[in-house]
Amino acid sequence: MESLVQLVVQSPHPDSDGLHQAPYLSTSLFREQYVALVLGLLFDVGLIDALVSVVEHSPATRDYASDILARILRFSHRALPDESTVMHAFPGLLNHLCLPEEPIAMVDAASAMRAIDDASARYERDRKRTMVGSVMWDETYFRALIRDSMVVATKEISTWNIAIVEELLDGPLHDPRRFEEALTSTKLIRRLVSFFRPSSQRYATLPQSETGRRWTEMGAKLVRILLCHPEGVRLLVEDRFLVELRDAFDQLAQMPMEALFSSTNLKRTMVGGYFDMLGALSGHEQGLEILAHARLFSTWMKLCDVDTDASSRVLEALVEKLDVTSPSHTRMFLERTLTKAPAVVRRAATERVARALWLDGETQPWAMSLLLAQLHDVAQSGPPVDLLLSDDTLALQCLAVPLGFHTMSRQGLLAPLAEAWHRQEHMAYVQRVEQAVAPDQSMAPLPPHLYGQLARTESGCQYLEELRVLPEWVSLLHGDRREAYDAHILHQVKAALWACGHVGASDLGVPLLEAHGLLDALVAASSSPVVSIRGTSFYACGLVSLSARGRDALSTRHWTTRGLCLPVDRRAFVHLNEPQSFVSDAFASRLVPAEDKSESDASTLFARLGNGVIAGQTRRALVRMHEQDPALFQRVSLLARALHLMDHFPMRLAARRTIWALMSDCEISLETVTALQRWRSAHVAVAPAVPTRRAAKTQPSQASRSKDPYLYHVPNFRLLQDGETDTRSIPLYAQPSLDDSQPRAAVMGSVSRHEWPLQMRGFV
Repeated sequence: MESLVQLVVQSPHPDSDGLHQAPYLSTSLFREQYVALVLGLLFDVGLIDALVSVVEHSPATRDYASDILARILRFSHRALPDESTVMHAFPGLLNHLCLPEEPIAMVDAASAMRAIDDASARYERDRKRTMVGSVMWDETYFRALIRDSMVVATKEISTWNIAIVEELLDGPLHDPRRFEEALTSTKLIRRLVSFFRPSSQRYATLPQSETGRRWTEMGAKLVRILLCHPEGVRLLVEDRFLVELRDAFDQLAQMPMEALFSSTNLKRTMVGGYFDMLGALSGHEQGLEILAHARLFSTWMKLCDVDTDASSRVLEALVEKLDVTSPSHTRMFLERTLTKAPAVVRRAATERVARALWLDGETQPWAMSLLLAQLHDVAQSGPPVDLLLSDDTLALQCLAVPLGFHTMSRQGLLAPLAEAWHRQEHMAYVQRVEQAVAPDQSMAPLPPHLYGQLARTESGCQYLEELRVLPEWVSLLHGDRREAYDAHILHQVKAALWACGHVGASDLGVPLLEAHGLLDALVAASSSPVVSIRGTSFYACGLVSLSARGRDALSTRHWTTRGLCLPVDRRAFVHLNEPQSFVSDAFASRLVPAEDKSESDASTLFARLGNGVIAGQTRRALVRMHEQDPALFQRVSLLARALHLMDHFPMRLAARRTIWALMSDCEISLETVTALQRWRSAHVAVAPAVPTRRAAKTQPSQASRSKDPYLYHVPNFRLLQDGETDTRSIPLYAQPSLDDSQPRAAVMGSVSRHEWPLQMRGFV
């Protein structure tokens, strides 16, 4: 539970910054999808009721349980919206609150509700430190802050209390009533604005220091506060702050040595902080209108034609600080710097566009167009061939826009790239993406996929049809389904599923999948008995849910797309059919003895671990043997004998853990499984079946199983606390009945995907 809560906490919030530094799709989608599935399964077995019971009846652990509950509910509100409403209602607690004849239950329920509410408030404060616009500040305390800041009393900055000014900007001034009071009844706001005005020669002459950087941060905060209030916007329009900045930029083109933004001032003073304030203005819609009204954009456009050290520094700073996430004059200015500015500015602008290429996991076409324009070679009428050949990532990203696709096709680069992917790259992609989604790779980037990039344009979809790879995927996913026995086929199936997921991630690619029946095959793979195939299908469906048409298509195929993409029947998705139960003595007497004495001694000691009387002595003997001959415990043959022993004889959990700890150096992989199968076919003989010694256990009836809505029984903590016991049986899945027929060895012939678990035992 602790690790799951950590995953919930680390999952990015939709309000967080979605601008990724790496030009890839983030794997945070897969993390959230996995966490949502696990939480959904825990909800099915009564996690919420159990946590509520702990909060209600266990004061010692109330804070911890309520904190976990608040975090889980916050995540489920976004990931599982259909179930979140019912969970937030807490019907059990409300029922106890409405029972006046049981005062103890009412008090416990009220305490639990208060604890959950406090935990939710704490979590919200931790997630967002400043509750902008929602805090009601005390009027007396607010006026005391203004008085103690000393801003109203004097213009001398050395007497101002910088800590109190920061507190005012972080809290009370976000409240519309307090801001209006500070603007109309005091000199606080206007005196702060005048302090940053270039003509006052106060902020602009501050030397570069920690105090100067604090004032720069407060200047950016002041600008954002002014933009949040109509009176503040009017003040920005009427004040000479931006007009004086425009004059300073104009002076830079005429007298660069004497200008406010001269190279000397940029190095020694805090004038560079003005770019942070301009960046804050550009991130707001009304701020952009104010910048345009002050004719700052036209001034910056003219600076692109000036080739001086100071102007280049100013343009670099503007490119770095201005917000370009929305279509506005800032993008026009950025395009101008890419084409008309000096080389050093063009390089900085190109890097800025590269960072803005991905937003919220989606490629930004405007940024791709600007990058392609930068790569344009007049002689070749497109990007340089050697550059595209040397960087596969750049070549793949070019295919996401029509211009890039046509450029690569015209230059003859598309066919070799498609041939390489068809031959080997689409198989190598499986290993790369599985490494990216590994648990230890936190927020790892997801590499681009050729077929997914082609599916983003109409021309690319047509080319994808011409490649004839879609029928190959159909044949592979609807074939004999022998991936359980063949590692190469297993790898091919995974590659096809990942390719289908990337193609379905765009609205243009979904019709391609539906036309060839690949979307149905992708969904059908989620019920495969091969666990890794289920997981690949699960994540591939998550990719398909990124497109609107993909969400609509999955919703008609028993997948829910409200919130995160999950199968409707979660229990069926994670349920694995149990293999056929074999009688213990059927194979035990037919195991061929080991020829090697060391292996025979180790096998004998493994068997003696089942004897509780001598288990401790046997464990110490095995540890000594492992220290003397560690290579022995890396043999596949010894692992096979240990698995055979644990598979056919009852052993305590401690004994099984000892065996696994000793055999930990023997890596379990597909190659190991193949070697175990070969060993079994050579060293285990099929013996006649023996009569069953024990009668099959009776299973709970369907009627008793339907009484409890959960898979497992949730205990009543009140009864446990009062010393009573809950005697209700725990409903379990029905176990398959024992088959008295002669067991069959695993046959590697025409076995279908849904039959292989019934013919294979364990890892062997």
